[in-house]
Amino acid sequence: MKQYYEFNNHGYYGLVVIEVEENQSSEVDFLKQAAEVYVEQIAGESVQDVLEEGSPDLVTKEYAYWKFAQCDDIKGMTNREALAEFNGRKNDAIVIDGSLS
Repeated sequence: MKQYYEFNNHGYYGLVVIEVEENQSSEVDFLKQAAEVYVEQIAGESVQDVLEEGSPDLVTKEYAYWKFAQCDDIKGMTNREALAEFNGRKNDAIVIDGSLS
């Protein structure tokens, strides 16, 4: 199962997707996993620092896809290609603050 987290209260905007196991049930673990992706691919000194800035928001798959589809890199793709790209992502940043590119 995938979960989508939006980091909109941080130095740089980011939307990440994490893959979670069905036996995982701790929201704290999910937030930590999402913050790890954020630190690795977007910004931040450590997971702890990122989480101290604020917790990311859990968002729906539909909202995450809508944000993903707004990206310039996606605009040249067909809807089918964009959806395949979106669905193929796991433990990854799917939208990154434009000032970082």
